[in-house]
Amino acid sequence: MSRPMEVKLVGGLLCYTLTRTMMARQLPSAKMFGGENADGWLGPWFSDTCLGILTPFAIYGAFTGKGVVAWGLLLSFNVLGAYDYANGLLAQYLHPQVTFMGDPAPPAAVIYGSIGLGCLFQIINVILLLQDASIQFFVKTRVD
Repeated sequence: MSRPMEVKLVGGLLCYTLTRTMMARQLPSAKMFGGENADGWLGPWFSDTCLGILTPFAIYGAFTGKGVVAWGLLLSFNVLGAYDYANGLLAQYLHPQVTFMGDPAPPAAVIYGSIGLGCLFQIINVILLLQDASIQFFVKTRVD
């Protein structure tokens, strides 16, 4: 059984999530570490870093994974990722970033746009994984 287009799209859209790993460089900019950004960003940046590190495995799973466990892991990763992006949008609203990678933060529209696009991609992935073609593919493929 060939991999449906919906599942291939999930893998492609996950590539955007690789950018999350760069948020590790933002961690020292929190006030608790002597930086200028609000400490409220620590959670979103830490979870971004962790999810970014896990993203290559999720991409690999989208392109080669088989069975219901692979489907469940992909679905869980994308739901958690969308939640994390939503948390980042809330953090930006409550505590706008002052610095970004050692420079003054870009305009708020850029930050909202970047985080919002990631959130949108993750929500699209959840919808794609809940399509009948995706579910049937993972249900009918066996892990040998």
